[in-house]
Amino acid sequence: MEKEGMPNENVQEMLERMEANERFRFAEKNPRFKKLEKEIPLHINCLGLGRNRISINSTSYRLRIIRHYPHGPPLEHHKRDDLNGGIYYDLDVFGQFDQTADSIIFPGDISIPRAEMPMNDWPKHMENERELYKDQIEKDKRLLERLNILYRIGRDNTVKTEIEELKAKIHFWISRVYCNQPPFDIYIKYSKIENGVEESINLGSGQKLYEAQKDLFDRLLGERPTITVNRLSVHGNSGVLRLPPGLQLQIQELKTAGNLSSLISAISSFVDFTQLQKYIILAGPDFGDPENHEHNILKTVKSVEFVNMNAETNTSYWFDILLKNENLHLSLRNKEFTALHILYITDFWIERKRTIGTTAKIFIREKSTIQELFEILKTRRNVKYTTISESREFPEKFRLPVDLSSEFCVECDRSTEKRKPRLFIYMEVQATQKPEEP
Repeated sequence: MEKEGMPNENVQEMLERMEANERFRFAEKNPRFKKLEKEIPLHINCLGLGRNRISINSTSYRLRIIRHYPHGPPLEHHKRDDLNGGIYYDLDVFGQFDQTADSIIFPGDISIPRAEMPMNDWPKHMENERELYKDQIEKDKRLLERLNILYRIGRDNTVKTEIEELKAKIHFWISRVYCNQPPFDIYIKYSKIENGVEESINLGSGQKLYEAQKDLFDRLLGERPTITVNRLSVHGNSGVLRLPPGLQLQIQELKTAGNLSSLISAISSFVDFTQLQKYIILAGPDFGDPENHEHNILKTVKSVEFVNMNAETNTSYWFDILLKNENLHLSLRNKEFTALHILYITDFWIERKRTIGTTAKIFIREKSTIQELFEILKTRRNVKYTTISESREFPEKFRLPVDLSSEFCVECDRSTEKRKPRLFIYMEVQATQKPEEP
């Protein structure tokens, strides 16, 4: 792609028009333009940060711990790779819970707490597990002695298979619990996933996990002026973000778990919230803590979206928070919503005389919920309803008076989401329509 003698001005103009990942690829293929590429302000539509991965727009970059067994695969449930927890185990001290991402903090590194699971709970948990495995090892050794005797007597192949499996199990756990040489080689793989295709680059055997994390962040985000981001997602797993020195992000939307108080505190050193317009919250039980759902940042943004697919809507704290929410625009995704819940919100907003322009978008799973809601609304006093679109599954639009100057409007439409279009209820407080002149 590089052209000899290509003027820097032309390259700069080209880079400014490129999508972020295209810029990274260009700089990798044309090393002499790497410095120039870093100097040009970068805009990212969607940026996701996690301890072992970064997602930039539609491309993901992540670290995978690979454990290679030179003498063939062990028992399936003994594997410790990235698919079943390997990323959480240390690379230099085998058998220890991965403390590299919790205890080694360098300038610029940000400790991220995990929602609903404080990090300081883990060491005790692992120590208890360690003692249990010590006891189990001794039991397995005694069982192995008995099996060896049985095999010498009967030469039963079934017993022989059981002996081999038990030996593998004992060897694995002795190595892990007592920090001896592991029965496998460990290395880190750097992966890029784009359009469903994964490209992997081996970063080298024996590299520490925290070093690889730092390298991943530096490669993509290091040595740049302030990066503008439409949506920043901070993943809810605990650990440390190995951020490059001087990184600054200016964001418009933020997506986090429900422990937003601790997360906001963690990321405030590198995030500029002055342009923040929308907050998306994966609201679990921890969101019930007042320091989270009453956090000042929720009072300053115009739009809040609650995503709560696991908690029941009738949990007292959860629905109370929804009712009392005073943001101008509210979006709710929860599979438990019923017609009664929506009516509660309707009545509460009318009673509180919410300001003109206030909106809510509530995604609904069952058509029967909307049918029930609309049947009830038709019986309401002073309600007016008209047909707004024959092409819709539910073509009616309902208007309920709030006061002399405003009315509460309710309608149903289907989202245009590519993956799975869903029905939603749209509610808005609008200025009262004046009757048309005869």
